[in-house]
Amino acid sequence: MKRKITLIVTLLLVLTMFAACEKDYIPDPAVEQYLNSGLSAQKAFDAIASVSYKTVTTVLDKSDKELGKQVSEVHFDVSDKKAVTLTMTNVFSGSLVAEKVTEQKVTLERSGDKYVYKTVTNIESKNSEKEVDEQFALDLVTALVFMDNGAYNSSGLYYGDVFMLKIYRFPAKSFYVDEQADLCVFNEKMLILNDGEMGDVKLYQTTKINRLGLLVSSYEKYESVEQDYVMISDVTASYNYVETTE
Repeated sequence: MKRKITLIVTLLLVLTMFAACEKDYIPDPAVEQYLNSGLSAQKAFDAIASVSYKTVTTVLDKSDKELGKQVSEVHFDVSDKKAVTLTMTNVFSGSLVAEKVTEQKVTLERSGDKYVYKTVTNIESKNSEKEVDEQFALDLVTALVFMDNGAYNSSGLYYGDVFMLKIYRFPAKSFYVDEQADLCVFNEKMLILNDGEMGDVKLYQTTKINRLGLLVSSYEKYESVEQDYVMISDVTASYNYVETTE
């Protein structure tokens, strides 16, 4: 089952950006204006003082019977780049339990001129602790916001570049600006064709980002066409920003 989840996540990161087709679409002008505002991953990261986000991943069969769940909560503080902190907790159940680990807590904090990176689980043999340097610590928390793969920034909370690509690859109706909440919303369902283990996958997705291009919430439901398998991922995030002086 872990292998299936890895495959689904890979599909999300690689395929959903281009799943509609290679045709160019004309986006809603309001959406294009919202996104075309000088967004960048580094600018978004630099604006963040601290972040808290929660991800609930649930594996079900098609009769809605829960087979497994993972609840992940992450908090990191980068208000002082010389003393960043990170806490990640994971709780696993059912089919998502691997090697009997049902609980995991990862912490990163400054200790003298080094950082201590610690993992504690319900299985003592799986615990670890090591010293890391300042660059490792900063790279670790940066990767939670963005990773630059040379084409677009992916694999983190920053979705600005992904949205800018998607608005020309999906019909205009797939996006809208929620003026009351001041968010840009991607709302679409699609069929991802794949000849691998999962076969064809139906994806239902609603993702919301703010004016910095940062993820505010995301709901994704993956349903295998051929297999009795459904996965739902629900993410919510909140931010505190660096105070600026006019």
